[in-house]
Amino acid sequence: MTPPGSSHPVKVYTDGNAQINTGKIDTYMRGKVELDVDAVKSRINELKNIKKTNPEIFNKNMKNELKSIEDKLHNYQRSQEMSKTLNNAGILDNAENNQMIAEELLEAAKSAKIGNTEIISYIEGSTGNIQVVSRWKILDDGTPYLATVILKPIK
Repeated sequence: MTPPGSSHPVKVYTDGNAQINTGKIDTYMRGKVELDVDAVKSRINELKNIKKTNPEIFNKNMKNELKSIEDKLHNYQRSQEMSKTLNNAGILDNAENNQMIAEELLEAAKSAKIGNTEIISYIEGSTGNIQVVSRWKILDDGTPYLATVILKPIK
């Protein structure tokens, strides 16, 4: 399927009702987002320095680039945090656990409504529990599609 706002088809987990891009679980939640962090941080600092010291040359393209790479860094950091949260809860990175996460999210999708819906659910690991905040979009055909997910350890 091709996700909203994209031109590239992706593989999905589905139960016939909802869809989840497999990359949201297998890559994003598992801390496998690739990024040259040092290069990105260096470029962010460079652009911020230009903005501060030479605002007259800080143009729209630079502004857009800064926002884009700050977003990439944020997503990378969130990915790393979610991987740590899963591992600390004893939900190791394997096909069985990733399928379990998908099934929990697909169950949560049954509560999705038209518009953007935020659903809070929980996953139990062998050494801890996790709160899952999932945000869903309803596609034109009525299918719930996982837009984003955030994991929070339960203390």
